[in-house]
Amino acid sequence: MNYKNYSGFTYLYKLLSGFCFDAMEQSVKITDGYVNCNRFLAGIETSKLCQEEALSLKETMALPDQARSIFEHYYSQASSLLFGYESISEDRYLKKVYLEFWESIADKALNQQCGETELMHLGLKWPSDNHKQLITTEYHCRPLLDIRGIDRILSKNESEAYKTARAVLNIAATKSQDRSFVFLEAAEKDNCRSSIDLNLYKAKLQISDIAFPLKKYLSACKISDPESIINYFNEYPLGHISAGIDRYGRDFFSFYIEIM
Repeated sequence: MNYKNYSGFTYLYKLLSGFCFDAMEQSVKITDGYVNCNRFLAGIETSKLCQEEALSLKETMALPDQARSIFEHYYSQASSLLFGYESISEDRYLKKVYLEFWESIADKALNQQCGETELMHLGLKWPSDNHKQLITTEYHCRPLLDIRGIDRILSKNESEAYKTARAVLNIAATKSQDRSFVFLEAAEKDNCRSSIDLNLYKAKLQISDIAFPLKKYLSACKISDPESIINYFNEYPLGHISAGIDRYGRDFFSFYIEIM
C-alpha cells in the first residue's frame, strides 16, 4: 500500500498543513506474527514556529491535561517538535508528541560538558479514545559512544531484535566513514519498555542493504512472505532503527524510512 493511503499519513499531513515541517517518516514495527506499517512521524524545528503556532498545534492535538503541563514546561528548551501516529487497531490509534533537545546536547558536546547520558527526546503518547492514559517515554542519548561502544551494548543482549540491530550496525559501519551514530536508549515508567534507537542517516543505506538481517528477523517472527515486505520498501533510504522490548513485553524491531 502506498504510504499516502494510510490513515497515519493523512492524519499528520492534515495536522501540519500550513506549517513548513522538516521531514516525514514512516516506520515499520515487526513483532511476533505481526507487522505494523501504519506508523508515521513528522518534525518541525521550534525556531520556525511562533508562540501562536505552537499553541495552535497543541490545541489541535488535544493534549491531555498532564501532557499539556509537561509540554509547556519543556517547550522553551526544545529545538524540535515531532508529531506521531501509530495504529493500535482498526479504529484506535496512539497520538504522539515528542520534544527534542538536540541543540542543548550539541552545545554541551562542543564545550565538552556532556555527561554519559543526556535526555534527547521526551515523548508524550495517549490513545485516541482515552486521554487519561498518558504514556511518557524518555529517550536518553549516549553522545560519547563510538560504533564499537554501541556494538558492545548491543552484544550484551541475545534477543533476536538486538542481534538484528547489531547486524544492521555492522553493515552501516562498513558503508560509512563516520565512526559514530546517534544512539538512544528508551524507557517508560510503569511498564517493561526497554529499547534502543539508532540513527543511521549518515550511512546513506537503503532497505535493500539490510535485506538479509531483516528477512531473518521477519522469518523468526513467523511473518509470511517476508520478501514482499522487503521488496516493497527496497529502494527507500533507511533513516533509523529501533529494537528491544515494547510496553507490552514483546520483542520488536522497527525500521524508519524518510518519505517526505
